[in-house]
Amino acid sequence: MEYLTTGNIAKQLGITPRTVIRYIKKGVLKSYKLPGRGNNRVAKKDFIVFCKANALPLTNETAVIEEAVKRPKVLIIDDDINVCKSISRVLKRQYIDTIIAQDSFQAGALLYEHKPQIMTL
Repeated sequence: MEYLTTGNIAKQLGITPRTVIRYIKKGVLKSYKLPGRGNNRVAKKDFIVFCKANALPLTNETAVIEEAVKRPKVLIIDDDINVCKSISRVLKRQYIDTIIAQDSFQAGALLYEHKPQIMTL
């Protein structure tokens, strides 16, 4: 899971980082504190929930994050293309994005590029 800083959130919303910290202190925006200095980090998923709950506009970057959060990705690795396609059809009915690789080299490249949540062999 990826996290945002108060500065990242402030920039996306067009507000000051101090305002973001106030939202966190009020409990309106979920976050966690880093050990030591105590800087706040907010999960991208929690940021999207916060924006929707408060009718805040989502930037293009946030919209891309939202789509990635909504739909999980599965990397299907098998040398038999028919098996790959069968698994893919079943998963797509469940609104799961699929990526197909037919060998380990291709799988490595796709794993790096797409960062799927699940991988089948």
